[in-house]
Amino acid sequence: MKDATTMFGEEEYVYDEVRLKSNAWCVLVCEDSGLFNLLRQVQFWNMFPVILVMAKGKPDHETVAFVSMLCNTLKIDA
Repeated sequence: MKDATTMFGEEEYVYDEVRLKSNAWCVLVCEDSGLFNLLRQVQFWNMFPVILVMAKGKPDHETVAFVSMLCNTLKIDA
């Protein structure tokens, strides 16, 4: 089930009964835990509207599917 509405200038989507709402420009996939932790500590998402995802080296199939779902649903880049 996919339903799109506009709320306060942000698009909100219903994806299998889960509502996703974001003003992110892109999904940033970090392969290195040190970089991910640094970006998390400085709250990088407050400086640049991104969604941070930790991949731990080569991302597994579930991570790739999750990032793909985010990008397709929210119409953003990875």
